[in-house]
This record gives sequence, C-alpha cells and structure tokens, in this order.
Amino acid sequence: MCLVASLLLRRDEGTSWPLWFAVALLVVVVLQIVLGKQRVVGAHLYLGVLYLCAVTTYCSYAWRHRPASDRVTTGR
Repeated sequence: MCLVASLLLRRDEGTSWPLWFAVALLVVVVLQIVLGKQRVVGAHLYLGVLYLCAVTTYCSYAWRHRPASDRVTTGR
C-alpha cells in the first residue's frame, strides 16, 4: 500500500524519496519475517520498533502532503 501511495505522490510532485522509502519498508518487512522465523527475538523486536516508527513517519508525511498544484490554487 505504501508503494501505491508513493507512486501517487511521485506523480503529483515529482519527488522520488517516498518511493525509495516505501521500498526500504518492504525490505524491512521481509527481513522481519526472516528474523521471526529464525527466532532471533532481540533483533526482531528492535527492528520491529524501528519499522513502526518509520511507517508512522511515512504515513504522517503522506497524510499532510499537498501537491504544488494545490498550493498554487489555495495561495498557501
């Protein structure tokens, strides 16, 4: 879902960092699955907390993002 949102943001604004951030989140999810299956609990929990913080940051940006075309029409 983050990849879809980042593609939409890239289409509106042209910035590419949300796309790479979403790809990194996907990589972390795969790593989380591997660590969980291998029962590496310490690293799994630590990476899980970092992942939740990163997703919260990404969602906050995506929620508040306003394309340049919208800023021009509203004058902000």
